[in-house]
Amino acid sequence: MSRAEQPKSALYHLVEDFFVSLLVGAAVTAVLVMIDASPRAILATALGAPGVYFLGQRYRRMRARKQDLTQ
Repeated sequence: MSRAEQPKSALYHLVEDFFVSLLVGAAVTAVLVMIDASPRAILATALGAPGVYFLGQRYRRMRARKQDLTQ
């Protein structure tokens, strides 16, 4: 089995999800800044969007793992 075919570790996925969630939060915040949203909306989005995305990714991976175990 080559290195590319080896499954990624849980820690790899955790770190990957964390950094992607930060990028998603930054992108959404940038859009709000460009459309001149209120500072309150920008702050709430900057703090909330990465967490929501991160939790969604963790849930998706958990469901996929659970489904793999039942097959």
